[in-house]
Amino acid sequence: MHRHDRKGEHLKAALKVPAGPLESGFDDVHLVPRCVPELSEAEVDSTIELFDKRLSFPVIINAMTGGTKETGEINRALAEVASSAGVGLAVGSQRIALESPEVSPTFRVVREVMPRGLVIANIGADCAVEEARRCVDMLEADALQIHLNAAQELAMKEGDRGFAGWLRSIEAVCSSLEVPVIAKEVGFGIDFSSASLLREAGVAAIDVGGAGGTNFVAIEDYRSPDGVNASLFSWGMSTVTSLVETRCAVDGTLPVIASGGVRSGLDVARAIALGAACVGMAGPLLKALSDGGQAALDAELDSICRGLLRVMILTGSRDIAALANAAVVVRGPSGAWLERRGFGRVLDEMARRR
Repeated sequence: MHRHDRKGEHLKAALKVPAGPLESGFDDVHLVPRCVPELSEAEVDSTIELFDKRLSFPVIINAMTGGTKETGEINRALAEVASSAGVGLAVGSQRIALESPEVSPTFRVVREVMPRGLVIANIGADCAVEEARRCVDMLEADALQIHLNAAQELAMKEGDRGFAGWLRSIEAVCSSLEVPVIAKEVGFGIDFSSASLLREAGVAAIDVGGAGGTNFVAIEDYRSPDGVNASLFSWGMSTVTSLVETRCAVDGTLPVIASGGVRSGLDVARAIALGAACVGMAGPLLKALSDGGQAALDAELDSICRGLLRVMILTGSRDIAALANAAVVVRGPSGAWLERRGFGRVLDEMARRR
């Protein structure tokens, strides 16, 4: 199958295949409320600095698509809303544009719409340094996502079956590019050991891409059902467990981005309190755009951002740094997982913040 056709199939499947079945874990996360917050909405500052760019909210519209006329129009709409809201935007894999340069405008439109915004390029972990550089140059990107999608490739009928050399490729790209490199899972989570290896390879940030959002194994099974992929529908780690494990692995040396099943301002706040520098969102925003056009997308993102401000007030958090130190209790399956994995002390420390 031609890559152009596969892009279209992925987009259609992403809108039809339900998220899960694993949960993101955010329902296990409880912020401790402040009933006397002593704050008004006008006093709350939700801005952050990321990769030398100032964002109005700690949100990145994460990698979705590009490479066809339809997906180019989607990228334009995403960029216009991201620019208006003051959030970042990552494009989908640019491999198709490296192979077919005539489709590069469907990606480049993002920079045209966001001349000063945070724009993130995207390529797979098996890329060569020169390919990574071409992706960055195509967008004049501020950073590069290297996506880690072994589970998707194994589920894809035409996908790769060997992944040796990924870390060497990532290390080479990190040491050669002038922009920061983000290692990003695509929906199956990153554990402590993997995060440690990625840190050693030189990445500038890690996007945990946990389970609970878009399920690319289910998407590939929707495209080509063969009875094998169904056993992997529940593969992976939740976003919450991935976030805590990765945060502990990097120990404050680089930013961690939480993506996978982030659906509300409350989820954004939960992620920040657990140690994320910001969140990534894709599925809910793509669905809003598909269902109601750009106006619906704008309304959905606005609702998420306003929800974050309200939770910041309710936790007495004047800014994102304060929210990052808000007391938070992790219970349920996420708490049990992290306890068994040896992160109980970290959970206790977060729960006892004052």
